[in-house]
Amino acid sequence: MSFQYVATSVPGPNSDPENWELLAGCDCVGECSAEQKCACLLGAEDNYSPDGLLLDKPSGAPILECHSECSCALLETPCRNRVIQRGVKVGLEVYQCPNSKGFGVRATKDIQPRVFICEYAGEILNKEEVEKRAIPKHDHNYTFTVREHGEGGILTTFIDPRHRGNLARFINHGCEPNLSIAVVRIGYTIPHVALFSNRLIHAGEELCYDYGISTLEGNTGKKCLCGSPACRGFLPILINSAFSFYSFVTLKMFTYSQKLDSMGRHKRIPTKNRKKLKSVDPFNKNAPALRAAALSKVNWEPEDDDQPMSRSLKELQESKAEALINKKEVKKRKQHKNKVLAEAEKAGIRKGRFETVEHFVKRVERMTYAAVKEHETLVKQGLVGREESEIQADFKLLEEKEKRQKEQKRNEIQNKIKAARQLRKKEAKAKEQKLKAKQERRLKRKAQEAADDEEAEEEDDVEQTVHGGEDHVKHSTEGDDVEVKKKKRKMGHSDKIREKKRLAAEQARQEAALNQREIIPFGERYDAPPEFTGLMKKEMNPLMAKAGSKNLLLHSLLAKHDAKKTEYLKEEKRQKPAEIDRQRVIEAYRELKRKKGSQIFESKAEALINKKEVKKRKQHKNKVLAEAEKAGIRKGRFETVEHFVKRVERMTYAAVKEHETLVSV
Repeated sequence: MSFQYVATSVPGPNSDPENWELLAGCDCVGECSAEQKCACLLGAEDNYSPDGLLLDKPSGAPILECHSECSCALLETPCRNRVIQRGVKVGLEVYQCPNSKGFGVRATKDIQPRVFICEYAGEILNKEEVEKRAIPKHDHNYTFTVREHGEGGILTTFIDPRHRGNLARFINHGCEPNLSIAVVRIGYTIPHVALFSNRLIHAGEELCYDYGISTLEGNTGKKCLCGSPACRGFLPILINSAFSFYSFVTLKMFTYSQKLDSMGRHKRIPTKNRKKLKSVDPFNKNAPALRAAALSKVNWEPEDDDQPMSRSLKELQESKAEALINKKEVKKRKQHKNKVLAEAEKAGIRKGRFETVEHFVKRVERMTYAAVKEHETLVKQGLVGREESEIQADFKLLEEKEKRQKEQKRNEIQNKIKAARQLRKKEAKAKEQKLKAKQERRLKRKAQEAADDEEAEEEDDVEQTVHGGEDHVKHSTEGDDVEVKKKKRKMGHSDKIREKKRLAAEQARQEAALNQREIIPFGERYDAPPEFTGLMKKEMNPLMAKAGSKNLLLHSLLAKHDAKKTEYLKEEKRQKPAEIDRQRVIEAYRELKRKKGSQIFESKAEALINKKEVKKRKQHKNKVLAEAEKAGIRKGRFETVEHFVKRVERMTYAAVKEHETLVSV
């Protein structure tokens, strides 16, 4: 069982690159079906039912599935004309058959009729390579020969899964098979051999298909061990003039007749050569462009005799200009290109001659996805992967490590709590000692003051006994001084602070009285001297009453008896604005300022948001492209960012599903 697993057929050594050229795709907008006249459904007949079952095609037209060139490839869910590309969906198991039959494949669950089982995948070889791989004696041959008969002749394809293949290489021959073979094409002219169930297959039943009809007559060749009632007794043998095999060699051959003339070859999608609207049509909006294009095709006489630059010379100049690129950039491009192609070459995948890089990458993605699905099937059957005991041991180590980490975190938290408790106890002890020292100092100070008072009283008693009643007046004066001193001595720190605040407030009040001024309300006007109140009224009113009492010389000269008296004093004075009017003016002004400020703020915020949004989108796009470049995925030249992101999401989803399957197993 030493072979490389591949999900689908791959090019072998010396294969013709023209056979791997892409076919033209369909232009379906929605679901691909015969009703929608899908170009991939030849003969106007559906290949598969909506649930993926193979349908009969009375016309005998070839089966073509939609591929990467079809417009339905951009849909989130694949269309119904994609069955083989989705990979194996049924439960299969490789097991050791009894009676020295070797390996075989059986079903793990019941399989309904016309269900896709798997593809007979391998290397696509040419005739010369098949001859080189001449089979030595007592060895098996897995080569599958497909012969398609058409009007142009017989098209032969060789599929060899000996070195690279899948589960189909273990499916044995059966004279009454439960599998049928269908030839399907997916984007290339090379056929894919698909195996479908032709009846209900029960769980545990071996899968088999008919290897073909032997070219030799008689009871010769290897004995057949299928065990069916209609067993032919011997396996089929083919002897060809180009290369011959011995009788014990098993050659799987299948001859399939169909018409290939209606199948589309690789070509570009043809463009329309007729215009629906002529350039002279007044309702045609493209008339000026059509007229300009028609005039550009006219071979006009040149304006001067100078010979114009040829196209090849222009291309040469452009190539020289492109060559003047930084060496690092050139090296980077070469490394990236060589890396992609080298990885593909390692897997035996070659880019077609006319295949673009985008199509090549998409094809590799499809093959990878199919290989992942096949690997999931093998994992489910226990054919690959690690043993259950090793996995359990790894899980046990992980659990022990997680347990140690939790225990370490718990110990760290407990140590922190313990350190915090000790710190709180230490601080409480220091605070208690500080309060105790303060209390001792207070008691000591009070004891000192009491001692001083006792000494002063004793001195007074001594003086009273010495001087007697004669010095009563002097003694009383000295007693008052002692009381004052005693009071001053008894003034504590808090008393001093209160006294200091009282003095500062008194000083501030005195300064305010000196610097006081009259406050005039908003909107008022004084046409007369101010009226004083309080102490100022007694002093200023008599002085103000004498104003204008003197008959000044200037006043007498200016006075004219025949002059008319002014009447402006009799006019009504302008009334002071009411409080409501004043408040209304203020509110209107504030509202105007508020609106203007909000408009400026909104415009600035809008511009800032737009800049941030644009920057955020650019950063997101650059981040997506950078991460994709690290994973070896490049955005196509004509591929939009949205399609590129969707493609990366599909690949990520498939990888996550694969990981979940491996974890579940």
